Amino acid sequence: MSLQHATHAPSAQPIESGLALTRRAGTVLCIAVASDCGSSLRAAVDRTADALSSFDQVRWLVVECGSSDDTVAQLRALQIERPGFEFESLGQRALASTPGPHRSSLGRARCLERLASDPRYRDVAHLVDVDLGHTRSEIGTIRG
Repeated sequence: MSLQHATHAPSAQPIESGLALTRRAGTVLCIAVASDCGSSLRAAVDRTADALSSFDQVRWLVVECGSSDDTVAQLRALQIERPGFEFESLGQRALASTPGPHRSSLGRARCLERLASDPRYRDVAHLVDVDLGHTRSEIGTIRG
C-alpha cells in the first residue's frame, strides 16, 4: 500500500486541484476520526468524495470517539447511503475518562490497527487521512 497523505478540514480550501485532474487507478481509503462533528460531517464527506472522484473506488473507514452530539446517527446514515463507507464507534462509556485530544489519538490508533489486521484493506492503493472534526489541532497538543 502506498501512502499519499492529504488533509481536508471542512473550512480549508478544497483539495480537488491536486487530485481530480485525471482518472486514477486503484482504490482510495479515506481514514478519519469523528468526534462531535455531526453538523459538519456530511458536508466534509461530500467534499472529500468529490475531490477524490477521479479514482476508481473511494472507501471510508471512520472511527467515532465518544461524541455527545448526533455524529453516530450521521455516520449510520452515511453507511447506509454510501457504498464502501464503514465506521466503528469506540463509544461514550469506554472513553468517559479519556480527555478529548487523547480520544482522537485512540481513534487514529484504531484506524491503523484495522488497516494492519483486516484483509479487506489489502487492495487499497492510496490512503487519505481526512480531518472531519478539526482533530489535527487537538492531536498537535499531544505530540507537542
